[in-house]
Amino acid sequence: MIKTVIFDFDGTVADTMKLLIKLFNEVAENYKLPNIKPDDVDVLRNMSAKELMNKLKLPPLKIMKLIGEIQFKLKNNISEIRAFEGIAEMFKKLALNGVQIGIVTSNTVENVRLFLNKNLITEVDFVHGEKNLFGKGQVIKKLIKRLKLLSDEVVYVGDEVRDIEAARYAGVKVISVTWGFNSKKRLIQAKPDILINSPNEIYDQI
Repeated sequence: MIKTVIFDFDGTVADTMKLLIKLFNEVAENYKLPNIKPDDVDVLRNMSAKELMNKLKLPPLKIMKLIGEIQFKLKNNISEIRAFEGIAEMFKKLALNGVQIGIVTSNTVENVRLFLNKNLITEVDFVHGEKNLFGKGQVIKKLIKRLKLLSDEVVYVGDEVRDIEAARYAGVKVISVTWGFNSKKRLIQAKPDILINSPNEIYDQI
């Protein structure tokens, strides 16, 4: 029986892709990077986060600085961000059935809290933010231990290949959603436990 569902934030709960691309383009020149054009999006969606980082050809410190700049700008544009259709209703149904809801993100906790308040979402029990882009599996594993959860009672929900990898590292099942960053085709290649096309399917699977 699943008692806790942990969600990724960007691209899973929050529809941030268009805004993140806009903010990336605002700072790209500072890092001598080309702007992301509409025609680039389908190509990017078929790349994992690691493949994308390799494509940028920036040292890790510059990547973290770039992400920090974008997250700072995101805070000032938080009113533009909406939850994907059906997310709020799905959260309500999970909460009514006694399921604990959490968010683990590489975004900031402040940004997530602002988003939840703006979107009138009150069912989230905990939010954990950490800058470790490719160490999310370690983060989830430590969080499960700190909260004294049983791994077979936890499922992780995300929109990227790295979310699948993180769940496997943490020893929990993973649900991949097709409305976020990575394309359905790329997610299928990574073999999640469950692949879904709408938020209500999360409730049905749980």
